[in-house]
Amino acid sequence: AMPTNVGIGTSVRSTAGVGFVKSNEDAVMGDPNSKQWSVLISKRNYQRSVYVLQTIDSFLQPAPEILSSLPQQRQADLDDTMRSDALAFRRGFIQSGGFDAVVKFFSADASDQKQSQNRMGDAAALRILKCCLFGNARFTPPPATPNAGPLDETGSRLLASLSSAEGLLRSLTAMVVADDGISTSTISDVMKFLRLLFVSPKTTESFVALPNRMAEKFLITLLLWEGGPESTRTSAAVGTSSKVRKNMHDLILSIPLLARHALPWLIGALDTVDVNSDATADYFDVLKKLVCADDEVSRATGMSMKASSKELQALGTAVCKKLASCPRPTSDSSLVDAATGVLCGCLKLLRALIENGGGDALSVGAGLLVKDLKVSRWSELSSSGGSLGSLFSSKPKKSDRILIDLMGAIFDGFLSPCGSSSVVS
Repeated sequence: AMPTNVGIGTSVRSTAGVGFVKSNEDAVMGDPNSKQWSVLISKRNYQRSVYVLQTIDSFLQPAPEILSSLPQQRQADLDDTMRSDALAFRRGFIQSGGFDAVVKFFSADASDQKQSQNRMGDAAALRILKCCLFGNARFTPPPATPNAGPLDETGSRLLASLSSAEGLLRSLTAMVVADDGISTSTISDVMKFLRLLFVSPKTTESFVALPNRMAEKFLITLLLWEGGPESTRTSAAVGTSSKVRKNMHDLILSIPLLARHALPWLIGALDTVDVNSDATADYFDVLKKLVCADDEVSRATGMSMKASSKELQALGTAVCKKLASCPRPTSDSSLVDAATGVLCGCLKLLRALIENGGGDALSVGAGLLVKDLKVSRWSELSSSGGSLGSLFSSKPKKSDRILIDLMGAIFDGFLSPCGSSSVVS
């Protein structure tokens, strides 16, 4: 919607060097004043700055819906005028230093305020930055060449002009990590911006090196994103939350440097995953793909992507601990109402670990699982006067005994009613 404060609107357009458009004509360009933007947009006068940002946003991305009640021809004429004005305002706003001023505002440290207090201003600033870089989808002509990427010529120049992305990265990450009330649409804007910034390996390095584990928290938060409180989740909200998780999943796997740092972060987060959650499929799939990365993937990315034996063992231990905390059946029908997303995710990870690390990856985890589930070790059970090992022509190796015990723990703990083993029956 258009701003209601005419004075602010006039000041914004004047600073951008853009007059009001006459029908089907380009905007009249004035003398832009870049210094004036620092007066209009400053965290020293936060509330006023938020209104200014919303005003700028309304000029960059006007709402055609306000014309819907007009006759069709009049609506078409005004829509053309609106398009001309939005394109002219984008040019004038960028040329006058408005983009740089919003970057500075958005990147400025606001540690004296809670992130939720910055929510409205940050969301408006992010919409402006996104529109300056990507243009307005309704008004901005597509790139001249099919393979030019998501940015037009103006957006490409702006991206190249960013001298340092660290402040942007910090603010983008904090919007998600420090504000539980962030909207899903704002999250989508954040991720679109980050994907663009991550084209530069140097920027990705800056991201993973952000202080206070911000990058780690960002990845985990969005990979397990469920939206707001459960009582407020509509079917539409569930669908958009699923897109957020999938986008984070794809972003991690598409940026090798990010993927390489993500593995230990995801392993460490497994203990905090809610066993009753139905929003873990993308989290477990990323872990599985990172575990299965081989030498061919490393050659293709130019970076070692293969998980180390230490990482595989850490994940194996974490998976077994998580399995032990999953609901267990007490009768044939008790699993019907139990959430199985985490259980299934853990079982898929176990298979990936066995295929890529063998029994050694589970040397600690299998023992913990047997102990926590209070089941017997199949490798030590007697059967008809002998042991389970007598079923083999020779005594199983230690790594094989680990897998035998793991298989028994899963069968007795989750597949056998009441946890009773059938091995000796």
